[in-house]
Amino acid sequence: MVVNKISGKNLNKKEVLKRIKDNTIASNELKKFSKDKQVIIAAVNKNGSNLKLADKQLKADKEVVLEALKNDIDSLKFGDKKIIKWFESLSLWDRDQLLGLNKNK
Repeated sequence: MVVNKISGKNLNKKEVLKRIKDNTIASNELKKFSKDKQVIIAAVNKNGSNLKLADKQLKADKEVVLEALKNDIDSLKFGDKKIIKWFESLSLWDRDQLLGLNKNK
């Protein structure tokens, strides 16, 4: 468990996910869960730039990076270099499809 230095309270995954949802989690608390895919996906859904707090392996995970991009296209800069190269190689139509922007087409 992670100890919250402010309150001294132990944080478990459930509490961290609630804090992400409520937008009350500190970056240092989130960083301690940087290897947890569920936590990071929840965090990037709230704020795409939270991708910068993810573990190296999750920064290379297409699912995680695409979730971040859906929230903030500028979060791509926090992804792994191979993911950035892959995304930039896609056509604009393919990018839009991956990000769910062509739902009616």
